[in-house]
Amino acid sequence: MARTAGKSSSSKPEVKTRLNADERRAQIIASAREVFVEQGVNGARSRDIAERAGITEAYLYRHFHSKDEIFQLAIDEPLNRLIATLRDETRELAERSDVPRVEVLQRSHELLLECMVEIAPLVAAALLSEASTNSQFYVDYLFPRLRGVLELVIPDITGYPAKAIELDMFVDSMIGIHLTIALEHLLENKKVDVPYVAKQVTKMFAVGVVRPQG
Repeated sequence: MARTAGKSSSSKPEVKTRLNADERRAQIIASAREVFVEQGVNGARSRDIAERAGITEAYLYRHFHSKDEIFQLAIDEPLNRLIATLRDETRELAERSDVPRVEVLQRSHELLLECMVEIAPLVAAALLSEASTNSQFYVDYLFPRLRGVLELVIPDITGYPAKAIELDMFVDSMIGIHLTIALEHLLENKKVDVPYVAKQVTKMFAVGVVRPQG
């Protein structure tokens, strides 16, 4: 008997999964990251982000107030992850008697560098966008966020109380060196060897900031 043309009776219609609000926001932010990196902060339009996410511009503004808000949220996710991990891991390592303080410092450098590598494309997009409100995000947003968490973990990283450290200089140094490395490798299209770089940076930092244990 000849087979009937068309779909088999056993085939099932494709069911599209409907995203909930949180999943949709995450999808939009992920699409926005791509658009910001490709077109810069000024060049990226809300319509471009919506099209990349497969939604309308009107629907985009049901989730977000502005393009600037989306840009900040695009950086927020890796920053929030860094803050939580840096706080928890440094505390756990510092409480172990079998872990030298210098290893705590090295792990903090690894975590910070991993974060800077992840956000470097967005940082570059902001810095290369003329007259963008995001061009000041380092002073207005990135530095204060990282200053807060580094102030909390300084005793675990160094063995000294936070008040014994020149905090702004310490934070500037920690952020500056890793962000510079991340941006340089980004521009040269080279992969960062995070463990190796963190180890070398630790050698430079350890003499000045780590209290000997014992």
